[in-house]
Amino acid sequence: MKGYIITIACVIILAAVLEILTPEGEFKKYIKPILGIMIVLTLAGPLIKNIDFEKDFNLFSNHETSQEYYDGVYENNVLTIFSTKLEENIVTYLTKKGINVSNCHVSADYKEGKAVITKVEITTKDKSPLIKEFLSSEFGIDKQCIFLYQ
Repeated sequence: MKGYIITIACVIILAAVLEILTPEGEFKKYIKPILGIMIVLTLAGPLIKNIDFEKDFNLFSNHETSQEYYDGVYENNVLTIFSTKLEENIVTYLTKKGINVSNCHVSADYKEGKAVITKVEITTKDKSPLIKEFLSSEFGIDKQCIFLYQ
């Protein structure tokens, strides 16, 4: 810390001496901003030393990793929206058919670039096998992926 304060004092004294020794005119108006920048950089020295530019640069330059990350985020968002909308549609469809659904959960996965339904869990008082038929014919869901609970 002592060395840092001495450095700041020396830079300020040097800047003052250079400003005094610089003759009046066109040249002096360019010296003042340069000396100001030099003082600011000296003051910001400890902050600049603590920044790991290589690490930060690698974070942005590692295109493959970031692309894979964003692809995964995109797929998860698509699956979440797909599952939520399908759950709403199933509940609406079954309600129109006169079946009271208390809970519906859809699980989906990404396969070959498409969202594929892996599991549909429905909680209802009516455990009719027609529910699987309705969902299979209306939404194209494999009957073995549909699970009914009371």
